[in-house]
Amino acid sequence: MGRRGDLRKPFYHPTPRAIVRIVKVSLLALAATLAAAQTPSFDYDRTKPLDIRVAGAETRGSVRIDDISFASLEGGRTAAYLVTPPGRGKAAAALFVHWL
Repeated sequence: MGRRGDLRKPFYHPTPRAIVRIVKVSLLALAATLAAAQTPSFDYDRTKPLDIRVAGAETRGSVRIDDISFASLEGGRTAAYLVTPPGRGKAAAALFVHWL
């Protein structure tokens, strides 16, 4: 009757293409799930103050590095380094956030 133990009639074996298709779909679904789970949220409540505190500052070369912390969404504080170029006015900056 086509059972596994019955050697007279073969049971269904998927073709290599079908196996590849199944693996691709499975990996894509897994990747999408992992990406959604690991994507950090950069949303914040604009009505709450950032409460930025500067712990220290130094100049290296021509850039200024501020050791700062700010109020986090979950309560508590988040530590970071704020790196700014020389000069005044609007300019690009980099924020290095300590995740742990």
